[in-house]
Amino acid sequence: MKNRITWIIPMAAVFFLLISPVWAGPRRDTKKNLELVLLHTNDRRSSVLPDAEAKGLAERATFIKSVRETSRNVLLVDAGTVYPDRSVPGADITAYNMMGYDAAIFDYHGSAALPPAAVQSPAANFPFLCANIKTMDGSFLGNSPYIIKQFGGIKVGLFGIIAPVSYDTDNYIFIDEIDASLEMVEILASRVDIIIAITNTGNIPTGNRGITSRDLAEAVRGIDIIIDGSFQPFPSASQKAGNTFIVSADEWGRYAGQGTLIIAEGKLAGFDWQPVRIDGYPPDAQVMRELMKPYITMAEANFRESIGETEAAEDPFAEIGIYGLFDLGFGIGGAEISSHKLSAGGGGALFAAFRITNRIRIQADAALAYTGFRFGTSGNGLYSNGDAELVFTQMRLSALVKYRFYPGKGVLSAGGGIEWLLIPSGQNYTDDILDSKDHFLKPPMNLGAVILAEYGYPLGPGQITGGLRVSAELLENSYTFNGQTVHIGRRIRISPSIGYSFFLTKEKNRGTI
Repeated sequence: MKNRITWIIPMAAVFFLLISPVWAGPRRDTKKNLELVLLHTNDRRSSVLPDAEAKGLAERATFIKSVRETSRNVLLVDAGTVYPDRSVPGADITAYNMMGYDAAIFDYHGSAALPPAAVQSPAANFPFLCANIKTMDGSFLGNSPYIIKQFGGIKVGLFGIIAPVSYDTDNYIFIDEIDASLEMVEILASRVDIIIAITNTGNIPTGNRGITSRDLAEAVRGIDIIIDGSFQPFPSASQKAGNTFIVSADEWGRYAGQGTLIIAEGKLAGFDWQPVRIDGYPPDAQVMRELMKPYITMAEANFRESIGETEAAEDPFAEIGIYGLFDLGFGIGGAEISSHKLSAGGGGALFAAFRITNRIRIQADAALAYTGFRFGTSGNGLYSNGDAELVFTQMRLSALVKYRFYPGKGVLSAGGGIEWLLIPSGQNYTDDILDSKDHFLKPPMNLGAVILAEYGYPLGPGQITGGLRVSAELLENSYTFNGQTVHIGRRIRISPSIGYSFFLTKEKNRGTI
């Protein structure tokens, strides 16, 4: 018996040690206790720089940065009207990406909640939430009715509800705001600890259905916080309907809403909220530079478009092509010449152009042309037998600088340069008596000055270009006749041309963030 008691006592001690946590009550799960800072904005309306009615994005970015420096867990959302009034949607999305927004809802001004954001949302690094509007194929507008964010051991579910001022039922399917919210809460309740609705229903009944954020809170239990982007006027303190807090920030980016969620045992135990005026947050130089990049890029693109440079965002860097030309030439000067006559010729060329700036190109040409002189000499047969013509094949190498303008879709170029006129071959001299290949033109190489104007227009994979060149030789030409040197002056050519070119590569001029 004594041995049995000796055995039972240690076993009982072990049993009581094992069950002691049960008798002590449930253990506190520290992973389900958290302080989460909620930042929210709305009605920015494309206010980029601060003015009398709006605060700028750089000031907002500095405020957000200051909160993140002191708080580990920050949730940042926007409750609509990003840019319907002064729209630069591509740049706005880029700026919101840079500030690190977690979610937003579409704007609702105009019709059917379809602002530029509906088109630009694929470029966002955050979802635009919409749980009550679908496209005709049955998918939610923006493809994101809700999102789940995790902070430590706490999961936060957010969904978007849009109250449009009109209903385009031919292109969109509209779900009752309360019905959509009930469905979202049912989906999220078993998956998250905190549920937040982002909406623009407002506190004043508007639109066809007249649903307010208070109506939403009273009809749908389980929503912890409603962030409303359309309160009139915006509240200076959070409001409450049942167990749901309702908050809103001011328009034009003047204020941001800042609230601290006290989460205990996975439940919202407290919510300390206040509007924060975005004032006294001067941006540092780096913040300003980064935020202004997309707007500078957008402004440059708009300016180029306004003057017709619609393709400047992908400007040709290297270009090669061919052109044909028709020469009309005549001479000037020449001591032994009594008259110069118009001559005709033509040829073809290859060229390559290289970009220096958006406006300036350097171009190199290599042309082969059949051309000549026609003239009458003085001296009663001393220098020719009547009117003479000297024709030849000539290589022309040109180096040109062109300045470009952008009227409409085309490119207008004007410029000039120099050309080398090389070793005439296939020379043939004729007059009233002679037909000879022995009267060689001198010098075998000449120099010329060129001015030109061209207009190019996109066609197929490249560009078709028509132009006009005027060139003048710098060195005087001569030939020998009966032992006499005959100076026939310098030649001027007027050469219409038409050609086609291809762009080898394209340089991206878009700003990088």
